[in-house]
Amino acid sequence: IYLLPTFFQIMISMIVENVYDLMRIFYNERVIKVLESILSKEEYWTVKSSYPKSTFYNIIRVLRKVEFIKEDVDSYHITTAGLVYLKVFKMFSECVETISKILRHFPDHKVVFPDEFLLRLHEIKDFEVVTSSRLDILKPIKTYVEYIKESKEIYGVSPILFSDYPEIF
Repeated sequence: IYLLPTFFQIMISMIVENVYDLMRIFYNERVIKVLESILSKEEYWTVKSSYPKSTFYNIIRVLRKVEFIKEDVDSYHITTAGLVYLKVFKMFSECVETISKILRHFPDHKVVFPDEFLLRLHEIKDFEVVTSSRLDILKPIKTYVEYIKESKEIYGVSPILFSDYPEIF
């Protein structure tokens, strides 16, 4: 019986040199777009026509060499390894972007996350920082209360500084 390699088997088998090689492949956004277009099939021709032929086929050559794609009669297909690495790299890059955004917004704060949340930072990539202004000093509190009211479940810690908070919760 042939079993497809699991995510953990693939990740465990990687060593530092492999991570470096992988980062060299994925450093170029074009590589990611081509790989995603092969995966989705619908965008393939759009992506193919948006790059010069030499650039496109160079990316294809690299992806075939590392066995992220395979060529069939007249099309390319993403391999299991290509799919896993694409997902892991996208998640990793979104985590890095989220950390950068948090540190930019809070440069004077000590920002610490529990280990179990570090690989899930991509889930909050679209966060926004709400700040008060002279005209609306309660804007952060109002926004916070609105989010609480719209939530079905709440996990977290909140300072109970305002008498309305306990009632809202």
